[in-house]
Amino acid sequence: MMRARKKDAWGSRFSFSELERFLRFCKRVAPVIPLRDFKKGKDRCIILKQDADLDLYPSFEFARIQKSLGVRSTFFVLTTSHTYNPQSAPLRRMLKEMSDDGFEIGLHFDPSVYGRASKAELERAVRDECAVLERITGCPIRSIALHNPSITGEYPIFKGYLNTHDKAFFSNERYISDSMRVDPMLHPYRGKDPYAFGRNSKKFPLLITLHPEQFLPCGGDYADTIARYQSRMAVEIMRAYLDLLDTIRREKLYSIK
Repeated sequence: MMRARKKDAWGSRFSFSELERFLRFCKRVAPVIPLRDFKKGKDRCIILKQDADLDLYPSFEFARIQKSLGVRSTFFVLTTSHTYNPQSAPLRRMLKEMSDDGFEIGLHFDPSVYGRASKAELERAVRDECAVLERITGCPIRSIALHNPSITGEYPIFKGYLNTHDKAFFSNERYISDSMRVDPMLHPYRGKDPYAFGRNSKKFPLLITLHPEQFLPCGGDYADTIARYQSRMAVEIMRAYLDLLDTIRREKLYSIK
């Protein structure tokens, strides 16, 4: 059972109700758009994106919340994750539904998977990974977000795609992320207040990055995020095992036909 976490020093519990409140605020101050709809020279707008690092199910929950509020945004998906597989049947269905509902599916690209690959090799890898997601959604992949680029300090830009690290919106005054949420000793938004930051959309386009797995129905910390993931995976593995047993016994697969 997940433990409810008290509000931290920044007044944030990362709950669904808090998320809805923030999304309503964003809608009031500027148009909220997916990255694919951004046009250079555009003034008042908030580009909203979500990175699926640990799990893809929370992104589906996010999409349903946003749909109920009339918000559309971009979800970036790893094809090289060791904790979820977007090509599995249930996740394929989720991604297709999200795409059909008007959400943009982008590539969450992790260059570290390819070791010391050259720029040309990384460009081929990007095209190959985009093709995986395109076969799932039936839509072209237009946007790319790097996975954990601050660890390596490398920010490659891939031609032909919208890159979240483009200088048009990747700067201290135009970009905010909740990525420091994983460390309870740090400010989740690197010292920025999301609401004060959002009001800057009156001056220039903003890019907001959220990580859906960090938000929980009643709030919690990242340890609760991991516990929720482990619990769901344990249930899924046991269900798959029981389904396999049922099939073997029903179809009498234990005997040679």
